[in-house]
Amino acid sequence: MKRRTGTIFLLSCLCVAALWVTFFVLNAAQPVLENGQVLSRELYWGSRLNGWQEAEGGWSFTLSVERAPETETSFSLWVSRLTQAPQIFCNGIPLKPAADCPQEYPLPDQEDSLHLFLAGPSCNVYIANRAHLAQWLRLKGQATWATVAAMVVLAVYALVLYGSKPSEKYLLDFLLYQSLLLLWEVFRVMPEVWQNSYLGLVIGRSFTPLVAIASLKYCLRLSERSLPPPLEACLRWSCLPLWAAAAYIISQTVPPLRAVANVLLYSLCIGALSYTAAKKIRGALWPLSGMILRVGLSPSILLLPFSFVSTRESLLFYFLRNVHFIDIPLSLAIMVFVNQKFARQFDESERLARHLDELAAQRTERLKQLQAERQSMIMNITHDLRTPLFVMRSCLETLEANADSLPAMLPILKERSSFVSSLTEDLFLLVKLQEGKLILSFQRECLSEVLQKLVTSLELQARQKGIRLSAEVIPQLYVWGDEIRLQQIFQNLISNALHYTPEDGTVSVQMRVEGRPDGAEAVRSASRTDASEEVPGFVIVSVCDSGKGISDADAEHIFDRYFYTKSDNKHDSSGLGLSIARELTLLHHGDIRVRSEPGQGSEFLVRLPLVD
Repeated sequence: MKRRTGTIFLLSCLCVAALWVTFFVLNAAQPVLENGQVLSRELYWGSRLNGWQEAEGGWSFTLSVERAPETETSFSLWVSRLTQAPQIFCNGIPLKPAADCPQEYPLPDQEDSLHLFLAGPSCNVYIANRAHLAQWLRLKGQATWATVAAMVVLAVYALVLYGSKPSEKYLLDFLLYQSLLLLWEVFRVMPEVWQNSYLGLVIGRSFTPLVAIASLKYCLRLSERSLPPPLEACLRWSCLPLWAAAAYIISQTVPPLRAVANVLLYSLCIGALSYTAAKKIRGALWPLSGMILRVGLSPSILLLPFSFVSTRESLLFYFLRNVHFIDIPLSLAIMVFVNQKFARQFDESERLARHLDELAAQRTERLKQLQAERQSMIMNITHDLRTPLFVMRSCLETLEANADSLPAMLPILKERSSFVSSLTEDLFLLVKLQEGKLILSFQRECLSEVLQKLVTSLELQARQKGIRLSAEVIPQLYVWGDEIRLQQIFQNLISNALHYTPEDGTVSVQMRVEGRPDGAEAVRSASRTDASEEVPGFVIVSVCDSGKGISDADAEHIFDRYFYTKSDNKHDSSGLGLSIARELTLLHHGDIRVRSEPGQGSEFLVRLPLVD
């Protein structure tokens, strides 16, 4: 992560450096009027006066004017700074600033040679045709108001988004950041007298580091980086005025240090956004690109205290710097990032909504299926209960009419009541399994002994039907389970096999051990005492019969709850035995499946994890 962040940060700095080089090249290509040269028509749009010579009490500059024939040509001087109103003389006559613009000093008309003398504070001085200068000022005003309008729209948009979703706290930070830029632009369009006051000077010198710190805070919020508490406390919005005051003090003491601080703060912003991009956060390149443009388009602001920038800025770039349009790309890039984030959240919401609709449809379909299965089960149970109840009622009526028939009726009554009791127990057990209320007594059980006892108890039933029941039991195989429920699993399987196997058929019970699959995690039981003991393998118990088999349609649903086979040879049972067997097998961390072909018999396979 650090290496990727460093790479992105280095590439971002190279992009900023490329923009700075472009700025210096384009700025150097702007017209410059040297001391003693002629002001030609090519320089009427505005040129910087370069080469002032130090004179007694100030600085002097001499130039000749190339007048346009048959055209009234008026020129004005434009000074870049008004920390204190400079004293300017032209041919020995003091110049006065224009009534509507204190930075513009109209020059005398019809003078072909001008000798300028500048007393007072140093500043950049430009000369331009008065009509062209008015056009520059008009364009500057239009661009400034367009910038203000764009900032207002962005601030209102951020406010609407935050009002719609207050949980997105970064929107509040962006709103405060945008409000700060808006206040600065409002200050910029205020009268020049207010801007040139001492308070205006303080605000002007404090604004750039103030915006840099606000940008750093917002970029850190976007990068979702956790900061140390002291640094987080220093970057609170309430601390920004203190940072602004510190920036002004630094600018008063060591002006170049203010430029270094500005560059350092914006470098931290680029670093934070580089970290965000390195984390591969979707859309993170938008804020990073906006910050690169923000820093790359403002070398004259960040490096203003250095003389090699402040004394060589052309009139065009001076006006561009005062428009402050460079704040718009970053704001737009951030809003693109925010919109993409909202769009992704909206897409995610739509996807979740569609998923919920699908789940609801599936749930509804499943409920309908369960309802149909329950209705089918009720009909089957009702049908199964009607026969024994009818037989029991007939027996009771017979006994009522002839008490001597009791010895003949008693076995029938006992067998039918046993069936009804078994059916009731199956239903009760299945309900408990469905609701997860069945409590199992897990302990280390010898599955070999459980199967051997069960096969022995069923041998009499098999001999009565003329079926050969055999078992191949591997001794000393242990599983973690409930003995009663294990018996119930295999009793259901073997009883079904005995019923569907014809006379002279065979039913076999076999065991085999299967090793742990490659790469699989060791199966552990949550109820085991030693949870760190790994399962050495699995045991597979096969119950195979030579009956008529199971059709493919029934094989797919034979373990479903409430499924009742449509076999013509249906025996006296609830049809719930296989469903109960599957549920109990799953509770023992195993699985059960069937392999069958019509006319070839069936094989039920139960797989359970072994313990040492």
